[in-house]
Amino acid sequence: MSTDLATANRAYPLPSGGNDLAHDVARLIAALEAVDVDVAAVLSTLVLKAPLLNAALAGAPTAPTPAGTDNSTRIATTQWARAYFADFVGAAPEALNTITELAAALHNDPDIVDEILTSIGLKAPLASPALTGTPTAPTAAPGTNTTQLATTSFVAALGGLKANLASPAFTGTPTAPTAADGTNTTQVATTGFVQQAIALFKAAANTFTARQAMVGGATGNNAMNVATGSLGEVEVRGNGTGAAMQAFHRAGAFAAYFGLDTDNKWKVGGWSMGAAAYEIVHMGNRATLLGTITGRNLTISTAAPSGGVDGDAWWKI
Repeated sequence: MSTDLATANRAYPLPSGGNDLAHDVARLIAALEAVDVDVAAVLSTLVLKAPLLNAALAGAPTAPTPAGTDNSTRIATTQWARAYFADFVGAAPEALNTITELAAALHNDPDIVDEILTSIGLKAPLASPALTGTPTAPTAAPGTNTTQLATTSFVAALGGLKANLASPAFTGTPTAPTAADGTNTTQVATTGFVQQAIALFKAAANTFTARQAMVGGATGNNAMNVATGSLGEVEVRGNGTGAAMQAFHRAGAFAAYFGLDTDNKWKVGGWSMGAAAYEIVHMGNRATLLGTITGRNLTISTAAPSGGVDGDAWWKI
């Protein structure tokens, strides 16, 4: 009786020592034919496989997509590549999201980084710059009072707004400190100082020790026979109730008042003349004051008249 043995995996027929030779030969032939079929199938399948070395894949081969942080020899799928470049481009604008666009933006200059660093090295720092040569800057507007750089033009313009120390020609409404009362120096006299001095002059009794000449233009070319007020270089003004008068005083000898009395008549009197005031006779009041002198002569001349009798009157002019 024959013993039929077979391989464990593919069940190829195997010979057995106790079998008839013809029987085992037939089995071996059958085994070889089966092996031939399997080898042919394997070879046909191997032809469709890529070699491990220098594989030339075709069609649309696929592979597992590595993690985004993978940095190994694993195959990078299109999915991995797109995700990687999406992270690389990030939020770059449309005009700068390709290598070509980046190169164009850098002027296709491979040395652009070195050139930028060199250029930066020529720039002054923001903190405590030590500028050299002839640096320039925008000129600030007049009146600027900030930390903006002051150019020579700005400073020159400021100088143009200042008055010279020698013979300054002020314009507009210049001001100055008002000197204290009694100041008698070369300090500028402001309107406040002058008004104050005038007020003190008016309020105090002042004595002039030198001849005073009142030269002004109030009278102009007018004669005295005008009905216009506010003429004359000197005005003696009463308070509206009392007389408007001046004092004439020969110190230690004689003194009297002269002016318009409260009855609006020209008078002289008082002081050394006692408590009396005597009306001044003039052409305007002569007839009223003296009346008609019958048989008597009234002479007004520069020289004394000859002859005459008692009762004649002579006014020397």
